Amino acid sequence: MRDFSFKLKAIFAANRRWAMARGEESLRLEPKRRHTRRAGQRALIPPPPATQVPVGMVVFGLLAAAALIWIAIRSRRPQSDD
Repeated sequence: MRDFSFKLKAIFAANRRWAMARGEESLRLEPKRRHTRRAGQRALIPPPPATQVPVGMVVFGLLAAAALIWIAIRSRRPQSDD
């Protein structure tokens, strides 16, 4: 896994930027939603952004992690002379 840490750091950094942007957007909307007294005005405020990751991204991430682990295991295994 050490061999691929530079790639994993980039993936985790991108995920963190995405999550922090969604959180910041939610924090900007929440005071407006809480301090609006009329239901009609509250309905005009957009809902918080979706924080669910699309299933395709999860599957891709799992496949990429499995591939990295497989490569790491194969590269550490001694080669036979057969």
